[in-house]
Amino acid sequence: MFGVGAAAKHWFHTTPRGLTVRQAAFLAALTSEPTSMARRVRNHGGLDPDSSERVATVLRAMRRDGVISAEEFELARVAGMGFAASALRDD
Repeated sequence: MFGVGAAAKHWFHTTPRGLTVRQAAFLAALTSEPTSMARRVRNHGGLDPDSSERVATVLRAMRRDGVISAEEFELARVAGMGFAASALRDD
């Protein structure tokens, strides 16, 4: 699996355009350690504390850099992740 399109489909059953801000932040956080972060998320059945903090860091950077508004930041901070069930299985 390579690229944002494949990752969006794998993790969220959507296209890049269909990603929420929080989902996009997850994919950005995933890029620095894809194997270990994916394993932690699968083992936890969702965001584990370390992965959650990585997503929060990306969201803060997106807000700081003006990529998202303060309102978008607040909404994304508390939004659900919406993982595809198949992405959380260890097949």
